[in-house]
Amino acid sequence: ASFACVRTSSAPDGGAIASGDGASQQAQALTVEVVGRVLGDIIEKLMVDDEEREDEQGDRAPLEGRFMEVCAAVCDTLLQPLQGSTGWDVAVRRKCVLVLAALVPLVLGKTPHRGQEPAVDAYLEGLAARLMQALAFAPWARAGLLQCLAHMAALRPDALQAHAARLTEVCAAHLVDTPSAAPAYAAADEAREVGGGARGAGELTRELALMCCLCVRHLAEDVARELPDEIGFLATYREVVQAGLSRDNLNLQRLVRSNELLRQAVARAWQAWQRSGASP
Repeated sequence: ASFACVRTSSAPDGGAIASGDGASQQAQALTVEVVGRVLGDIIEKLMVDDEEREDEQGDRAPLEGRFMEVCAAVCDTLLQPLQGSTGWDVAVRRKCVLVLAALVPLVLGKTPHRGQEPAVDAYLEGLAARLMQALAFAPWARAGLLQCLAHMAALRPDALQAHAARLTEVCAAHLVDTPSAAPAYAAADEAREVGGGARGAGELTRELALMCCLCVRHLAEDVARELPDEIGFLATYREVVQAGLSRDNLNLQRLVRSNELLRQAVARAWQAWQRSGASP
């Protein structure tokens, strides 16, 4: 039902998908923010109620089963339109990414610690793989997908072990090679040209740069510790990551100007990789 709300909230041309005046008004009033909040409240309520039942009755279902039933079902539904060349229109797929980005930290916050529930660990590894796969099929959703992966790197870094190298390469490449968004003083025509006709589809926006910085920071601080060869991973990618974060990288630096949030994210990511190279 929640996914149906996302689907009917808008059409590719900005109008409502549902037909009829009443349906159109309902669709226009329904926003991604509202859907995300409702889904988040549902997940929170179900998980809290489950814990309360354990205290009162002592017969709560195992956390593994409860997580797979509630949280995994939501993520799987939202990821479905992002897998490969599906028949979903871009408007629906964009909204799925936005809602997913809002829900992933809540979902990860409900997971047991690594090793407590093997089925949950396996599911999170699969979720990481599907998010990485979606990056290849949905370039217009890179910022949202990287936001999900940044949360995973911070909260459940063990699930990203198999993808640490590739995620590092993707983020570093965006910072260096993806042309940054046109500055605010540039003409509108130039901005459209840089963006390839769709803002954020072919350019390094501040949002995308921020998510890349968050990802590489947590890759160094958290994910690397889970790897069999932590030192080798950090040594392999330190130079390429620092090149992307460097003040000499004008592609990124013009986005940092007058943006304190991005400036701090760049600085913290740089410090994380600098510390990783320090002698024990």
